[in-house]
Amino acid sequence: MPPSPTSAPTRAIEQAPRAPVEIVAGIYLRALREAADGMLDQAASVARASISAVSRWERAESPIPGPALEVLLTHWGADPEEARYLRRHLPASRGLHIARNSRDHGQPDDRVPPDPWDVVHRGPWDKWVDVGVEAVARYAALTRVASQAVYFTTQRIPPGLRTAEYRAALAHWAPDPDEPAVKPRWLAELRRTASQRRTLLLDDSVLHRPSAAPDITAGQLRHLLGLADVGALTLRVLPRSAKTSALHLVGEVAAFTVHDRHLYAGAAEAPWYENRSAHARALQAGLDQALADAASHVESCALIQEAAYWWSRRPGS
Repeated sequence: MPPSPTSAPTRAIEQAPRAPVEIVAGIYLRALREAADGMLDQAASVARASISAVSRWERAESPIPGPALEVLLTHWGADPEEARYLRRHLPASRGLHIARNSRDHGQPDDRVPPDPWDVVHRGPWDKWVDVGVEAVARYAALTRVASQAVYFTTQRIPPGLRTAEYRAALAHWAPDPDEPAVKPRWLAELRRTASQRRTLLLDDSVLHRPSAAPDITAGQLRHLLGLADVGALTLRVLPRSAKTSALHLVGEVAAFTVHDRHLYAGAAEAPWYENRSAHARALQAGLDQALADAASHVESCALIQEAAYWWSRRPGS
């Protein structure tokens, strides 16, 4: 079982390396199947594979063949063009394989000076930007099925933690959506993992920046406190004095644990996913350091409560 988010929130058990596109495609495939009330044996029959093979594909435990992915997605109701798009982006579909070396397993190579922004230290499948028609819905699905999620933001509150009023306000100023305005049926029926552990690491500027009307902002902050009260969310506020510790955390980034694998993601311009690279390790180091510098959960709740009260007293509340 992955560790508690209050002890080592960005660590995960890394199994055999899988490209981000394979992890996300597996989540999408399983969500479509379950929304169609499909069983694994049906999927196995359609793909002409074993039940265990289909299960491993959905959990990204083994690479899924491109033809099998396309036929299964189409069978469960995905648009054929969307199925072809995902097939084209699988590593195997381009005749390349994921290298299995120390860097791919998230372990630093001592022979190379650390340079997290050097693309030489990013393998061809370490990062994937999803520009498909259902890209935003797939990102939202990841936030639901992950067993652990650590969000850092200097901008908006992440999806799954928003009030309806705050979500509506975002449509007026947030240029890059990170959740669909209208949920497809497969996403609407996808339940959040019951034991999911979520940590929200807020840059303290989020508490004071006017991202919505004062009453909406106050309500959103109180909503976060309500989630914390029932144990559904751990809150941490990063003070201004500690900002230099998070050099690689720009805007919004999340670290997800899904099927015992670590995956970093965000939704700048389009949903993106990354793991195994030098940049991914820099993101993890930044999150770990920021969490070490952040106020405790109790202290953070007090800061958020104070900000909510301040917003509720502003004109327009």
